[in-house]
Amino acid sequence: MVKPDGTIPPSEFVIKVMLVNWVVNADFYLLASYSLPVYMNYNINLQWNEQRAVSTDNFMK
Repeated sequence: MVKPDGTIPPSEFVIKVMLVNWVVNADFYLLASYSLPVYMNYNINLQWNEQRAVSTDNFMK
């Protein structure tokens, strides 16, 4: 909303700034929440494969 004299009330400005920050944070959060599990799964799979390889080696001997 714009006041009749053409100025934007401070509260309105704060809301706009918060909205912009929220959108930026939401994008960042989506990116992080998408890439982090992928990265974690990759690390867990690597460690799990190494452990499995070690246990099968010991089993074969």
